Amino acid sequence: MLVRKKYKPQKNQKGLVLLVLIIIIVLAFFTYSLSGMSITQIHMDQTKNTLVTLKEAKQAVINYVVTYSDRGVDNDYGVFPHPETIKNGDYGNMPGNVGTKNTNTVGWFPWRSLDLPALKDESGTCLFYAVSGTYKLGGTVQADMINEDSIGMFRIVDDALNVIQGANMEDRVVALVIAPGGPVAGQVRNPLVILSNCGDDYGNVPAYLEGNGVVDNSFVSAVDDTTDQFIHATETSKDAAVPYNDKFLTITRDEVWKAIVKRSDFKQDMETLTQALAACAANYANLADNTGRRLPWSTKVNLGARLNYRDDASYDDDSAAEGYSGRYPFNVGSSNDAIDPVKLTEDSLFEIAGLCNNFGIDWEGEVIDLETDSSKYRQLWNNWKDHFFYIISKSYEPDNSGAERTCTVAGTSCVTVNATEHAGAVIFSGSRLTGATRNDKSLLIDYLEDVKHTEFAVEQVNKAGDRTYVYTDPQTDTANDIMYCIQDQPTGTPLDVVECL
Repeated sequence: MLVRKKYKPQKNQKGLVLLVLIIIIVLAFFTYSLSGMSITQIHMDQTKNTLVTLKEAKQAVINYVVTYSDRGVDNDYGVFPHPETIKNGDYGNMPGNVGTKNTNTVGWFPWRSLDLPALKDESGTCLFYAVSGTYKLGGTVQADMINEDSIGMFRIVDDALNVIQGANMEDRVVALVIAPGGPVAGQVRNPLVILSNCGDDYGNVPAYLEGNGVVDNSFVSAVDDTTDQFIHATETSKDAAVPYNDKFLTITRDEVWKAIVKRSDFKQDMETLTQALAACAANYANLADNTGRRLPWSTKVNLGARLNYRDDASYDDDSAAEGYSGRYPFNVGSSNDAIDPVKLTEDSLFEIAGLCNNFGIDWEGEVIDLETDSSKYRQLWNNWKDHFFYIISKSYEPDNSGAERTCTVAGTSCVTVNATEHAGAVIFSGSRLTGATRNDKSLLIDYLEDVKHTEFAVEQVNKAGDRTYVYTDPQTDTANDIMYCIQDQPTGTPLDVVECL
C-alpha cells in the first residue's frame, strides 16, 4: 500500500508570493501618490501657463502704446488700446467711437487688433482688459490730454481694502490684463446668449469678472476721472464666502513712457514743436497790425484744478498775474486789447490767419502747422501744452506803445539767456527728474531746472521782465529742458527764433 507524503511548498515559493504582495502594495502606494502629485503639478502648470499668457498680453499692449505714433492714424504718443466692447461678432477687435471721454473702461482683451491669437487662461477663457480713461484710444471719446505726466485711474487693493498699488497719485495703475478663470460659485455663464470662441455669455462681463463683495472687477464708474479699484485672487479666495478668482498684471505709466521718451523721433518732435511755438509768438509780434512788435503776455503758471490744464481756454494771457513768465498762451485777447482791439480781433493765437500754419517741413516731411486742429503739431500741443513755458521781456510787452524798442536802447528791460539778451523764449519741460511728481502742476520746481523756476518766481513778484536764465543743452539726466529764444532785432527787422545755446 502506497503511503502519500504530505507536500511541503518550497521556501523560495513562499518568498516569491511575499515579494509579489510587497510589489502590489508599493505600486498601489505610488499610484495613489503620483495621482495626487499629478493633480498638483497640472494645477501648477496651468497657473504658470496663465501667467505666461498674461505676460504676453501685457507686452503686446506696451508694444502697441510705444509704437502708436507710427501707425499713421495720428501722431499722439502714449495712447492705449481700447477694450473690445462690440457684441456683433467682430470678436477681438477694438471698437470705433464708443463710451464717453475720460471714463475708465473694462472689456475683452482686443487680441485681434494687437495681431495676436485669442489668448486664453487656464480655464480656456479669453483674457479681459481694463484701461484708464486718461489714456484710452477712441476717436472722439479719446482722453483729452495724454502725456507722460498723465496719471492712471486704478488702485489695487487686498481683501481688507488696503491699497497695495496706487496709493500715491503718481503710482496709480494705467491698465490691467486680466485672466477671469472659470466660473466661481454663484457665477453663471449662459451659453444661449451670445456665443464666441472666447466663452459663453459673451456680452455679460459680470459672468466672468467678480470681486469680494465690496470691490467688483467687472464694474468701473461711468463718471469722468473717477478712480476705480481692482482685487487680485489669492490661493484661497476662490473658496471664500464671497469667492473670486480673477488674476491680472498691471501696467504703469513709467513702463511705457521710459521707452517712448527715448525715441529719437520724440525728442525731434518736441524740439520742432518748441521752435514752432516760439516762431508763432514772434510772428504775432511781426504782424502788420501789431505796431511796435509786441509779444503776447504769458498765461498763469497755476491754472487751478488739475483738469483745467486739459482745456485750451485755460491758457489765457494775463497781464495782471505772471505777465512776463508763465505757461504758453493759447488765448491772447488781453494782449490784443492792449495793442489794438480794433485790428486784432482773433483771440486764439493759433487761429490768427497765416500766423502759425506754415513753418516749413519737419524731419519727417510733415508741414509744421499749429493752426489746423488735425495737424501733427496741433495734436502734440493739445497733449503736451502743460509742459510749455514762456518768457517775454518788458520791452516787448503789449502795453508798450509807440515806436519799436530793442534791448540795446537805453532804459529798456530785457531777459537774458546764457549771457545774451532776447525778446522772449519758449521752454519745453522734459521728463520728470528724480523726486518730482508733478501731481501739483503749479510747482515750477517740478518742471524747470537750471534754477529757472527760481527766476520765474522772482519775476512773478517783481514783474520787471529782465531776469537772467540759464539753458543747458538737454543731454543729461539732470537737464532735459528744450529752450528756443525769440531774438532781439534792430527796429524794422522781423523777430526770429534760435535755440538758446
